[in-house]
Amino acid sequence: MKAIKIFALAVVFSGVSVMATAQITSSSATASSSATIIKPIKIVKNLDLTFGSIATSSAAGTVTISADAIANPTAALGVALAPTTGTRQAAKFTISGEKGVNYGVTMPATTTLTRDGGSETMTVTLSKNLATTGNTLGASDATLYVGGVLAVVANQASGVYNGEFAITVQYE
Repeated sequence: MKAIKIFALAVVFSGVSVMATAQITSSSATASSSATIIKPIKIVKNLDLTFGSIATSSAAGTVTISADAIANPTAALGVALAPTTGTRQAAKFTISGEKGVNYGVTMPATTTLTRDGGSETMTVTLSKNLATTGNTLGASDATLYVGGVLAVVANQASGVYNGEFAITVQYE
């Protein structure tokens, strides 16, 4: 009789052990999912970068337009700014998007201006008033100014020179 009781107890405990193991190896949890839609970032050109009229000489020189609203044009070495002829201004862009979100601004380091009807060129080393990364959109739109240093070679051919450069803004 003792042997039967011991056997019955052994069967009961082995069943409890299996059931306990089954409960430990299984568990579940629930997760939520969500999404927030923000305004797309946008850039609009308001003004072009314009160096105005420049007088050249037998020496190379530069013309600088600062990257701000004032533009503060200066000429150095073998060039001079022609008095009161031509607009001189930094390029101006308006950036809009979601308030409080960080964004970056990328643009080329230089751009090339080519003479209309010719093959002569001048190089502009570009500058901007905003950082490449880490800018934050505020309550109002941001303003990006792009200025640059125009390199004029000695005896640069006269004419109108044009070129383009692209600005990209992206959320970070």
